[in-house]
Amino acid sequence: MGHIQLNLKSVLGNTRKLVRSRVEPIFAWSWSALIACLIAGRGFPPLFVTIHVVFSMILITASVYIYNDIIDMEMDQYNLKKKSRPLVTGEVQVIFAKYFVAITGVLGLALAYFINWNVFVWSSIYFLMFFIYSYPPIRFKKIYVVKEIIIATVLPMSSAIGSYAVLGNFSLPIIFAGTTMGLFLFLMMPALNDSFDVDEDKLYGIKTLAQTLSWKFRLYMMVFAVFSLIVLTYTATVLFNYSMILPLITVVGSILPLRSLIKIWDKFDRNYAFSTRTLFRAYFFGIQMLFVLSYMGIPFLNFF
Repeated sequence: MGHIQLNLKSVLGNTRKLVRSRVEPIFAWSWSALIACLIAGRGFPPLFVTIHVVFSMILITASVYIYNDIIDMEMDQYNLKKKSRPLVTGEVQVIFAKYFVAITGVLGLALAYFINWNVFVWSSIYFLMFFIYSYPPIRFKKIYVVKEIIIATVLPMSSAIGSYAVLGNFSLPIIFAGTTMGLFLFLMMPALNDSFDVDEDKLYGIKTLAQTLSWKFRLYMMVFAVFSLIVLTYTATVLFNYSMILPLITVVGSILPLRSLIKIWDKFDRNYAFSTRTLFRAYFFGIQMLFVLSYMGIPFLNFF
């Protein structure tokens, strides 16, 4: 099985390299859990509980994504971006990554357990779902459409975790916000996520929506995603007492992302698509923050 250096410097260095290589999903899913806590606390959730939730999500997400990298090491050699990951380049030993996966997974679930039982259950479902996502005998990642669904469901799941952590119950306004953002993510993934991995996925028998749908249809999905977000944010004000500032700013904020699609409308251009992806990512995080602000009950915002 090999050996591993256990001095503090190498452990910290390898940990930093692994986390940095997966900083995007670690941040995104932890941020989503934080958003759920903020909505539940109307902007001011219990600090201790919120910190526990965020660190639990960081650890669990790091565990399942580094496990994915272990399984996908051979595949990632053929991806322009992923081939620089530390496991592919050999900067970090596989044995170290396996210890990392085990330790962060156990610590993350332990933190969830100490919050309350419901948080532990939802966190365990999240961990198991993503573990099976990569686990070779089953590998949800290889099942058509299931891959995208699994990733999108992290948003409502993290909402449930935040809801149970802060309120102790299942809150529909919080779950609605998470589900809305999950639907948006599902519709966005074929164009601005999986399109970058088409060649690698084909080579290893992974069938995605990005492979089977035309580029133009993927862009139509993105346009539909934006308009769905506008409709659903308005629905949130009608059903769950979110401020009207939520759909109003969503409409205004949607103009720039929609305009950015013009540059890539005729064909997929990797560089333009990547810059568009960055813009949509900022839009995604911004709308999540709007859900928090519009649920805080601030008199000025309720004026709208």
